[in-house]
Amino acid sequence: MAKKKRRKINIFRLTILVVFLMMMAAGGAVAALVYSSVADMPVFKPSDINFAEASDIYDESDNFVTRIGFENREEIDISEVPEIVKNAFIAIEDNRFKEHMGVDPYRIMGAAWADIKSGSLKEGASTITQQLVRQSIEAISTEKKFKRKIQEAILAIQMERHFTKDEILENYLNGIYLGEGAYGIQAAAQTYFSKDVSQLTVEEAALLAGLPQAPSAYNPFNNPEDAKERRNIVIKQMAQYGYINANEAEEARNKEIVLDKGKKTTNEYPYPYYRDYVIRMLKEKVGLTDPDIFSQGLKIYTTLSPEIQQHAEKAVQNKEYYPPPMQDSNGNPVGNDGAAVVLDPHTGHIKALVGSKDPNPNQMAWNKATHEQRRPGSTFKPIIAYGPAVEYLGKSPASVFDDIPTSIGNYSPSNYGGTYYGLITMRYALTKSQNVVAVKLLQETGLNKAVDFAANLGFENDRKQIMESGLAAALGGLKYGVTPLQMAAAYGTFANNGIYTEPIAIRRVEKQDGTVLYESKPEKHRAMKETTAVIITDMLQDVARKGTGTNATKGITVPLAGKTGTADNSQNKTADVWFAGYSPDLVTVTWVGSDNQRVKLNGKWPGAYGATYPSYIWNDIMSNIYKDSTPKNNFTSPRAAGLVRATVDSKSGKLPGPHTPEDHLVTDWFVPGTVPTEVDDTHVLMEVCAVNGKLPSIYCTQRVTKVFIKLPYKVSEKVKDYELRAPTEICDMHTEENNDGWLPNMDELNPWAPVDENEQPTQEGEQQNNSDSQENQDDKNNKKPNDKKED
Repeated sequence: MAKKKRRKINIFRLTILVVFLMMMAAGGAVAALVYSSVADMPVFKPSDINFAEASDIYDESDNFVTRIGFENREEIDISEVPEIVKNAFIAIEDNRFKEHMGVDPYRIMGAAWADIKSGSLKEGASTITQQLVRQSIEAISTEKKFKRKIQEAILAIQMERHFTKDEILENYLNGIYLGEGAYGIQAAAQTYFSKDVSQLTVEEAALLAGLPQAPSAYNPFNNPEDAKERRNIVIKQMAQYGYINANEAEEARNKEIVLDKGKKTTNEYPYPYYRDYVIRMLKEKVGLTDPDIFSQGLKIYTTLSPEIQQHAEKAVQNKEYYPPPMQDSNGNPVGNDGAAVVLDPHTGHIKALVGSKDPNPNQMAWNKATHEQRRPGSTFKPIIAYGPAVEYLGKSPASVFDDIPTSIGNYSPSNYGGTYYGLITMRYALTKSQNVVAVKLLQETGLNKAVDFAANLGFENDRKQIMESGLAAALGGLKYGVTPLQMAAAYGTFANNGIYTEPIAIRRVEKQDGTVLYESKPEKHRAMKETTAVIITDMLQDVARKGTGTNATKGITVPLAGKTGTADNSQNKTADVWFAGYSPDLVTVTWVGSDNQRVKLNGKWPGAYGATYPSYIWNDIMSNIYKDSTPKNNFTSPRAAGLVRATVDSKSGKLPGPHTPEDHLVTDWFVPGTVPTEVDDTHVLMEVCAVNGKLPSIYCTQRVTKVFIKLPYKVSEKVKDYELRAPTEICDMHTEENNDGWLPNMDELNPWAPVDENEQPTQEGEQQNNSDSQENQDDKNNKKPNDKKED
């Protein structure tokens, strides 16, 4: 059987077969890859193109302050983008953008050939549409994989079917990241050049268009030479594709990069405590969420005065205005801190707010101006004691109280330094910040009425703690305390003639399209009679001018009123010091306190009092505010408010009586109908022993008649007007043994003492001889000298 002849292999056919099989395998692999890519590809939704846009904060004059948000972005309509800017991006990123259907086959082939030569996926082939897909659809991976490229291409084609080219380009230019925290062409123009996009020049547009490839590497702030080189590449492309001519290109290439740091990015943090408070109010008052605030591109118009805020920050951060740190019981250092609030009492607009002396806090740090409750000390007296007494009891600045050591039940208030003035007017008591008088005022008014008065001044939520504090509330001895912002609003009520105005930091919030989302309508109500507010202001002006507040007002020539406050902790150690004061236009409250309320502030000279550290800060702020200006308004005069002027006795508060000394007359303001009608009966004429001032006994031959203050109780000798009080003790110095009224060993002063015969008689001696003659005549009549005295 003949052998079967073996068939010779056809190399050509084999080659074709192998190529065919490879193509089939490659096609199958591609098909499988395409299938798997499509199977888990995100569903395209036009609504996906919705970039997070940062919100802008503006000051009281609608000037831009800062930007807050997840991304520093400000969207702009494509019609507002100049052609030169559009063309710069198109020239460098996707020159056939207007012709392709979402993907560019020519660009893909060019990139593929470059990748084959390099052996990796290095060359980008993405069109502007594909880049927009990557920016806007989160499920798309950013890794350079074929699967991502396939999904990106398919979604780009779908996007081109839903949007016009202008819409795609608008979204791309609004969404692209361009470095320095700037998202979108408008934010970038403001960040790098302080310009609106409509003002960009050829070279500026080219510089921005060169950034998307590597925003950090081409950042002109950090790498100016690399940025310029990249810019010139873009300019070359623009000329190559006919967007600019050769002369324009040459001129643009020769321009130096001129930068102007514009709107601050999210990495910078101006006015941190004010800004944080605005964010809190956007949540609490406006009802917005974090996504609303940080990604909706809102325009937030505030009441901030940058100039006043800077003065306040500088003053609060001044280390000279704080005592040295103390140590706790374990020897650990305990620091101190401060806060300040400045607001307009008529509108409630918060002009400045500083929550700590720390100049670089973390975002949303604890704000001691708005959230730290501390005992207000004597700054609370006008709110809880003096104001209610004027409002409900008809008290006037000339009403008199006895400033003496006092116990009310188990409570015994004491004055600072143990100083007691005795019978003093309310005006003088407030000027000197006498504690006993404040407690007596609160006791006479009644705690319930006083708490109602305070509630009307913004302390509605503090009713319980004030009631629990009892009469100690008159001295600011509250269980928890109050915030500087609360105190500013309360004092603003006095400054605003009795009308309480809710403090606000946000005037208006607008959406991107200008729709007003929120407009403030601060709550206002009459908290007290106008006359009450005017009387308190008038008395607080004395505190500021010549009382405990002089350190705060020193060198400031505008009208000012205010009150110091020094508060002790539970161990009777000073932990909080305050100054609350106002001009006709502005209320400013400053606070300094120990970081640990159980540890006192350093008591070294000049000591920690309301008249020292917080007064220094207050003076710094207000003196800078009024350095080159004066208030637009003035305090309402008592006469304009309908008050009347009357003169009364300063020791009784009644009309002057027949024995009222001239230096005990005081003229002050009264609400009509409250001028006293009774005549003073406190001053009385009394005969006393001329030697010791006691009530004379039958043996006191030398007596004088003087005016005294007569009350049915005794006071301690440490009370300053003790010597004016009517004596109650009878003289025990003059007795039957020395019934001439002269003590032994005082003959040289006795007019009846015998004279040495060797001395020449003086006029006084002659008088003495005459007395002797009288005594001789008495002897002749058989009368004893003592008989005459008994008569």
